[in-house]
Amino acid sequence: MILTPVRKFATKTCSNIGSNFAKSKTLQKVGKFFEADGFNMGGAAFNTLILSAVVAPRMIQARDADERREILTRDATTILTLLFAMKGLKAGFSKAMSKVNGLVLTNKGAAEGKNVVAKAFDYIKPSGISSLSSGQITSKYGQISTKDELVKLLEYVKNGKGNIAKVLNTGKELAGETANALGDISKKGADEIIDMVKKAPEEKLSGILNILKDVENPLTKAGKKVNALLEAGSLGIIISFLGFGLPAINKKITEKNHMKNKVLNREPLPAPLFNNSLKITPNQKEVFKQFLG
Repeated sequence: MILTPVRKFATKTCSNIGSNFAKSKTLQKVGKFFEADGFNMGGAAFNTLILSAVVAPRMIQARDADERREILTRDATTILTLLFAMKGLKAGFSKAMSKVNGLVLTNKGAAEGKNVVAKAFDYIKPSGISSLSSGQITSKYGQISTKDELVKLLEYVKNGKGNIAKVLNTGKELAGETANALGDISKKGADEIIDMVKKAPEEKLSGILNILKDVENPLTKAGKKVNALLEAGSLGIIISFLGFGLPAINKKITEKNHMKNKVLNREPLPAPLFNNSLKITPNQKEVFKQFLG
């Protein structure tokens, strides 16, 4: 069968490529750059390929400066918006929501001491601040069944600049059990609450732990709900900008350029038939009189 030799050749070729990658440090770096997770290509590789494979060929094939300007205005802006703005918007909203519900919904905080530009860049770069996925929210806030796990959760919220008091008062049921075990903690600081939990007997915390031991507990539900709302909101902003804002901007710039070109390329008005420089000489007057008789 003809497929058998083809398969053998393909297998041998892939094996040789793999061996060369294993031996070469340069090829290993290339492989790491393009490393994918299932169908998801690595962020840096995807960004490089999408920009070089979409924008670069379009720029090369552009017919004039106006078309190149339009490509940069429309295509490049669209790609950069899809690659970076969605992530940045969602992460920024998640950070802001921490002040509302106390939950930490980002993978890390902005580094201390950075200026405003550097902090803003943290939200759009691939390795910077990003929102937690549903799976990560479950991993952080779900199945808290022991006192040690509860302390670990509260320290995570504290380090992420969340609000421990708000977290332990998420939902009426959890708020009631927190009040029974720890009293009113609404005005207490993070360190004080963590110290209270550490000193409390595990039996006293059983009401809180019975609620948080489930995968889908009040914290994971609240986190996923906020996550979904922020994603929908970020997507709505992106769609509005790309669907309405960017075309309007591009149209305005194009019309302005066309009007400018029209003025520059307009043909000059014809010279008047007579002007002050055209004077009749005495000889011409005499000829004209003879002509009239």
